[in-house]
Amino acid sequence: MAARPIARHKVVEITPATDKLIQLDFFNVSEGVELNCTIESLPTSGDLYQISDNYMNFKYTPWKGLAISTPQVVRTGSNCTIVFKAPLDFQTTRFTYKVNDASGGVSSTGIVDLLKTDRTIDFSNFTFDQESWMVQTAVPKNTCWSSTAITGNLNHYIYNCNMEKTLMKKNDEKPWYFEAPSRFSRNVANVFNGTISFKMAGFEGYFTADKLKSNPKTFLYLGCSTCNSGEGLYIAQRNVAFDGSAKSFSFRMNSNPYNGWRRDPFDIQKPDWPLTSDCEIVQVLSGLDVIRIYGDVSESEEIVGLDDFVMNAGPSSTYILNSCYADVDVAP
Repeated sequence: MAARPIARHKVVEITPATDKLIQLDFFNVSEGVELNCTIESLPTSGDLYQISDNYMNFKYTPWKGLAISTPQVVRTGSNCTIVFKAPLDFQTTRFTYKVNDASGGVSSTGIVDLLKTDRTIDFSNFTFDQESWMVQTAVPKNTCWSSTAITGNLNHYIYNCNMEKTLMKKNDEKPWYFEAPSRFSRNVANVFNGTISFKMAGFEGYFTADKLKSNPKTFLYLGCSTCNSGEGLYIAQRNVAFDGSAKSFSFRMNSNPYNGWRRDPFDIQKPDWPLTSDCEIVQVLSGLDVIRIYGDVSESEEIVGLDDFVMNAGPSSTYILNSCYADVDVAP
């Protein structure tokens, strides 16, 4: 079976109320074979256009030609270049495309994330409410929300509450964690080489050295429950120091050992989890449906606040390896 062409994922920075030329980032695995690009889904805000005759032939403005509907092939001779017209109130959106070759080979779906210059793909800043985040103990429970800045680091935040706490009682129950809502469950492969960041602070409890649980212990846990033929693939930060003081955390999403990502071996006898690979990180991000932040860091009971959870795309130089796209969990 011949290798399929690749429709690469891509991030494009957008300025509101402007037009943006976008060249789709495909890879031809068969040298000399002509490729066609097809827009599969449209952005939820703004509009896509074919490029005009004047621009395609002579590089003269205006850029915009006919509006694109879906599915629609990008016009021949444009080198798969289209135009996005951003609305005045542009925030973030995406569209998808595929590539096919003359022999009938069709790529998987490429995602083009259209973002502001901060390259934020998704976030929770808890400005108005809990945004459906939960706390998981033995059972899921609602978080509490506060608009009062207590630490100077958290302002409009959530915290674990309604947990029937008794101070100085030994915390020997199943570790509790914050759990992100289902709206974060989607393909965010473009977060690869970007960051996941958030702020935390402890308000109540005993965070002294003699009470803190020793590392390695899971702190941030990301997963794709449908990966590996449904067996799941999960990665974690396991050696993070959090002593209850107000702190900002930021984790770079690549496999450099310095960044600390390790793969869950599904073996409770192995406290030292193996390092993960770039393609495994891309796999998890492509089917992300589990985000857990463990505030249960001490042997005593604790109340912990969470604020400003942000997923940012990688820098413009970010490049997902072609080999990663061969995995069915990366590119269904």
